[in-house]
Amino acid sequence: MQGIAKSQVVGSIGGMWLHAPGGCSPACVTAIVHVLAPEGGTLTQHDGVPAGGSYPTTLWVPGEVVADLHLLEPTPDLTAGEYEFEIGMYVLETGQRLPVPGSPDGAIHVLFQLPPE
Repeated sequence: MQGIAKSQVVGSIGGMWLHAPGGCSPACVTAIVHVLAPEGGTLTQHDGVPAGGSYPTTLWVPGEVVADLHLLEPTPDLTAGEYEFEIGMYVLETGQRLPVPGSPDGAIHVLFQLPPE
């Protein structure tokens, strides 16, 4: 099974675009976008089949690049400060994450600053 490539990631707390190469698995793969708490745990997240469930990875063509938007719900614990996005993909049936080159946990990690309101 191929993994996702480290990719250009642009986003804010409102959403995240994930660009991943197509043809990564014959199984249905779910994309994840998590905002991690500084002390550990997850503050908010969205896991889902790409394109709002309308374009599962089983339909992707090898080499295709798919843009996938995941909207994240704000929580009361999400105050101004630095946070980390954890972005990846996993096989729905097994929970196994697809590998990411250079990442031991199968995720891309991106720091972002949430400004004060």
